[in-house]
Amino acid sequence: MSSKITIDTSLFLPKIDNYSDRRNVYGQQQREVSRMTLKYVQEYINLCADKVGTEPIAHTTQRSTRRAVTSYVKSKLSLKDRSKSYFVPAFVWTWIAGKVIAYVIKLVIEHYWPDLVEEWGIEI
Repeated sequence: MSSKITIDTSLFLPKIDNYSDRRNVYGQQQREVSRMTLKYVQEYINLCADKVGTEPIAHTTQRSTRRAVTSYVKSKLSLKDRSKSYFVPAFVWTWIAGKVIAYVIKLVIEHYWPDLVEEWGIEI
């Protein structure tokens, strides 16, 4: 069973591209990381939907959810893998990518929070 929530990338990509364009550094890599982040956030939402009813969902606030999703995305998205198209050999890139990942996750969680609460059965 996957989630009934499907991330509508057309809502988020213009905002994300605008956010990335403000930095002007590593623009193409930022866009690639943001798209991969959206993919992994959707994967995380589907994983949590599969666990509903079998395991208690530990997320009770948007903040705890954002932290859990960020941890999941960063574990899947290797910023130091030289074979990835978004790789840049600079420590500054890791910081910039972290900011982009956090921004994307914040947008998604804030937009879909009421739906996630309902689907995951979170008691607020």
